[in-house]
Formats: sequence, C-alpha cells, structure tokens
Amino acid sequence: MEDDKEKKISVEKAAKLMNVSKEYIRMGLIQKRLPFGTAVRKSTVWTYHISPKLFYDYLGKNKPNNELKDVSTYTKIELLKYIKQFVGNKKIEIAKIFLIQLIKYTNNEITFNELNELLNCLNKKDEIYHKVVYEKLEELLAKSEEELSLIFKAQDNPSTEDTF
Repeated sequence: MEDDKEKKISVEKAAKLMNVSKEYIRMGLIQKRLPFGTAVRKSTVWTYHISPKLFYDYLGKNKPNNELKDVSTYTKIELLKYIKQFVGNKKIEIAKIFLIQLIKYTNNEITFNELNELLNCLNKKDEIYHKVVYEKLEELLAKSEEELSLIFKAQDNPSTEDTF
C-alpha cells in the first residue's frame, strides 16, 4: 500500500492505477460492481469514496506474488471466452472487468504482460485496436486449449517413472 495514512483514493488515481477511465470507476461504484468503495448521491451530485485498503487488496498489491494463486487453465479459457464475446459484441467496459480479474490472478509473467497489453489496447477508443484484441484473444484461447489438452493427456497417460 502506498501510504498507511492515506484516507481515500481519488477516482482519478484509481482509474490511472487500473488503467481504465474515470467514468468506468464512477459507474462501477454507483452500480456496486467494484468492491472497494461507495458512491453516494446528494440531489444531483455524486460523491465517491475509495478505501485504500480495499482498493489495493482488489488489485492484489497487498499480497506478495507468491501468495496469489494462479488461475487454472480451465478458468483462464472460460474467462478468455467471455472477454472475446464481450469484445466481439462491443461491450468493451465489461470485457475490461473480466480482463482485469484474469490479470489479477495470473502469475505467469509472459501471460501477465500479454494480458496487460490487451487491456491497454481496449482502453484505446479506436476499433482497430479492439479487432487486434479480438484476434489476440483467439490466439490465447487456442494456446490455452492446447495446454489444457496436454494436461488431460498427461493425466490419462501417467508416466511409469512416477510409479513406485
């Protein structure tokens, strides 16, 4: 966590740290989809409070990387399918939510970097970037499904070296 005396995080800072728009943070708090803060409406004005502890916990920054459990290959495939579907349907903000969750539980540095790059592309307003993300998601899905297939093959055909 940055500063233990920090009482709250601004919407701007949260958006920057999550690599999303300020509107994304505001709407997430209003709709109670982001579990690290609140949004209160006084007549026509909204006020936002983001708890530093809950925010950094949400991002996984208060835990050493070795304590974060890596997402299973099957879960990764399912999340990639959802993300691809949302990108294909031009529901970019929802795709970002799923992508952030996948990034949060990815310990593999190469995959982590690939997913972060996809998130950066989704943050751009240009549809060309979104098409690139869609194609990259197809590649990641194929690679993950192949990985899962190898895991199943290994389980079906245990090597004789492992037996006593």
